[in-house]
Amino acid sequence: MIHNIVTPSNLERVKAEGRLTLTRHGPVTEATELYAAGGLQIRQQHKYRRDHLELSLINTAGGLTGGDQLAWRIDAMPHSQTTLSTPAAEKLYRARSGEAFVNLDITLKQGAKLAWAPQETIVFDGSKFKRNSIFQLVSSSKLLLCETVILGRQASGETLSHFNFEDRWKIYQEGQIIHREDMILNQRLPELLTGNAGIAGMKSITTLVYIGDDALDLAASTRQALQAFDPSVICGCSGLQIGPAKKLICRFLASDHYHVKPKLSAILASLNNQHMPKSWAI
Repeated sequence: MIHNIVTPSNLERVKAEGRLTLTRHGPVTEATELYAAGGLQIRQQHKYRRDHLELSLINTAGGLTGGDQLAWRIDAMPHSQTTLSTPAAEKLYRARSGEAFVNLDITLKQGAKLAWAPQETIVFDGSKFKRNSIFQLVSSSKLLLCETVILGRQASGETLSHFNFEDRWKIYQEGQIIHREDMILNQRLPELLTGNAGIAGMKSITTLVYIGDDALDLAASTRQALQAFDPSVICGCSGLQIGPAKKLICRFLASDHYHVKPKLSAILASLNNQHMPKSWAI
C-alpha cells in the first residue's frame, strides 16, 4: 500500500511498488508475473538451476529515508519453490522529514515453499522507519524468514542517539494468526537498547522463523548448530506448536554481525534444502 505523505517540494522521494507471481510448471518454478516501478528491479540468480528459483529484489535507490515508500506483493502458487533475497544491505538514512514506509504482502498456496532472506538492514542515526509484513500460508506450505537489523555503521563506530525503527510481522495459517513480531527500537526506550531484558547493548539482531510440518523435527539439529557460534553471540532456538501449526524460532544478538553470518548461513541452508542466496556468498 502506498501512502500519501507530504514532504518538502525540493526533496525527491521514492514511491516504488513491485508485484511477483511464482508458478510451478513440472519441475520448474518460474516468475510468471513481474511488475516493478519506481526504482525496484527483479533479477534471477542461478539461471541454470530451475527447480528452485532464486530472485534478487533490488531497490535501485540504494536505501530509504523519510518520505520514501516501498511495497511488494508476492504470490507463491502451488508447489513453487523460491528463495528471495537482496543484492546488498538496505540502508536506512537520516530522515529530514517524515518516515520511510515498507509494506510486504506474501501469500503461499498449497505445497509452496518460500524463503525470504534479504541481506541486513542497517539503521543510521536520525533515521525513521516503519515496516509491516503480512504472510498468508496454508497448512501444506512452508515459509522460512530470516531478517537482520544492524544498529549503526559498525565500521565507523556510529552510535545511535536519535532514531525510530518499527518492524511488525504477522503470519497467518489458514486464516488464523500463528506468529507475530513487533520490534520497536528508539532512543526513547534506552533500557531496551542497553538493558539485559532488552538487547544488552548489542548491535546485530537476527530473527529466523521457519513454519512447516517438519519444523519440530528440525529443532534438535538446529539447536546443535548453535553450539558452533562464537561465545560472544547470544542465541537460542525454540520449537513449538500453535494448534496444527508448527514453527521454529531462532534469535541471535551480537556486537558485530561478522560473528553471526557464516554460521547463520549454514543454518539457513539446512532449512532451505541446502539452497543459499547467491548474494550471501559475496
